[in-house]
Amino acid sequence: MTLTLLTAYNAPYLAALTFVLLTGIAELIALLCGHSLSSAMDTPDLPEGLTGEALDWLNIGRIPLLIVLCMLAGFFGISGILLQGLIIHLLQAPA
Repeated sequence: MTLTLLTAYNAPYLAALTFVLLTGIAELIALLCGHSLSSAMDTPDLPEGLTGEALDWLNIGRIPLLIVLCMLAGFFGISGILLQGLIIHLLQAPA
């Protein structure tokens, strides 16, 4: 059984990868025009306490937030498609 990317069970993962692709294209177009989308979302002030420590652990504030979002969406998309393919291969049935 082959894994096809355009099936319904891969839709959330493809949506995340599409977000990463479209964000990359938009960033490239903005850079060609002399702007940067990554710097538009940054805020230097992080909250105090546990939330601030979690955001600091994710390096938010040191690297642009848009890059963090793209990394998380890319990891979600790639790992979801790979795990879905592994489940289909091992169990011989879609999830």
